[in-house]
Amino acid sequence: MSTHATHPRRGGLPRPGRRFHDEVSGQPSGGYYHPGSYQKMRRSLRPAKPTVVSVLGELLVTAGVFLLLFVVWELYWTNLDANRQADAHQQQVIDDFQRNYDGMFTGDGPDPAVPAEVGDGAEAWGILYVPRLGSDWSSPVLDGVSPEVIDQGVLGRYPDSPRPGEEGNLAMAAHRQTHGSILWDMDQVVEGDRMYLQTANGWWVYEVKQNHIVLPTAIEVLDPNPLDPGGPASGQWLTITTCHPLYTTRERMVTHAEKVEFVPLADGPPEEIAEVAAENMPAGATTIDPDLEETMHELAPVTMENLYKKYHATQTQRETETAEAAAR
Repeated sequence: MSTHATHPRRGGLPRPGRRFHDEVSGQPSGGYYHPGSYQKMRRSLRPAKPTVVSVLGELLVTAGVFLLLFVVWELYWTNLDANRQADAHQQQVIDDFQRNYDGMFTGDGPDPAVPAEVGDGAEAWGILYVPRLGSDWSSPVLDGVSPEVIDQGVLGRYPDSPRPGEEGNLAMAAHRQTHGSILWDMDQVVEGDRMYLQTANGWWVYEVKQNHIVLPTAIEVLDPNPLDPGGPASGQWLTITTCHPLYTTRERMVTHAEKVEFVPLADGPPEEIAEVAAENMPAGATTIDPDLEETMHELAPVTMENLYKKYHATQTQRETETAEAAAR
């Protein structure tokens, strides 16, 4: 018996008007083949021509994906990277503290108050503690407030502001969100809170006097006496600036604190930060010979900037004297 009536023709399609059959069982599948239906099916499977709306939709989806990736990078990855860099800077300054301390006994160490480098991107020279931001909160302090510095998740010292122990307004800046977000909770700091700045020779203790919001143009907050802008320097101040509100740069949050005490290295860290600061102290520092305590108190925070000024002044004087001698 011929099987042509029950099976598709070679090429995959039955004769027109014939019923489709199941290829396995050979039983009718219930449908009829019509030549026109196959052509319609082929036309329906052809890709539609792109339209302006479809192209625009694809572009928007692509842009959305890139935007999402940027947000993840900005809010997540920059924090991870900044935390890694900040940890490295903190370890570096702790190592420097140890070398400076050891050098007091061998004579090989540098002046504990003189940073190893000066300028943007230089090494860290101090560690700031703000208990209000967390019992274990601390941040290394570097010179400079450019993105290259503060994007490392650290505090940066404004150029030309004094060092700890010098009269005037020691001003710093850091990010509140992204790049470490180290000042995220700075709005929680209130009058009377204390901040502690550790250097190689001890801890400078500051008491918060004001925490307020200003416009980015209010540069008077960096004046030598921040509570009397335009007036002469009076006392030793610490000012910290950061962005406000969160996720904008529309305003600045500014915190002013006045120096109330200096705790020498030999006395150990102040009680409020004793636990976290103990990890950052030079080994053996609290067993220092009492005869050296007076020396520790007298260690003036000489700055490299001042040394350079003295050097250039001396050079200028020598050049002037040489020129005058040649003119005689």
